[in-house]
Amino acid sequence: MVVAIGGNSGQEIVIDLKPGVQRNVSLYRLCDVWGYSYNDRTPLALRLECIFADYDNPNPALFKSGFTCPPEAPSVVDEFLYVHGGVAGGMWNWGQAGRVNGALLLPDAIRYLATELASAIR
Repeated sequence: MVVAIGGNSGQEIVIDLKPGVQRNVSLYRLCDVWGYSYNDRTPLALRLECIFADYDNPNPALFKSGFTCPPEAPSVVDEFLYVHGGVAGGMWNWGQAGRVNGALLLPDAIRYLATELASAIR
């Protein structure tokens, strides 16, 4: 689920990574998006700032409707996923999150993978 909220620069996009999990608030601010479109699908890389990760709350819907961002500096994570749409068209729906879609990577993992992939594709 993706929604826009007011922020310092006008509007920001906040993604609820676990909207169906009971008593869970996992909200991330979208910072950057990179994508590469094929005919029928587009893999994406997202850079996100963690606002709340697996925060236990008895009423997540109520909490999310009026939360305040915590004052501490947010941690940054990267995510890879894909959408069912590309240069030839498509529905542009997200692929199902699971084992092959929606992997969250912390900074040390993304730095390592970026270095190794850059070396391997030269």
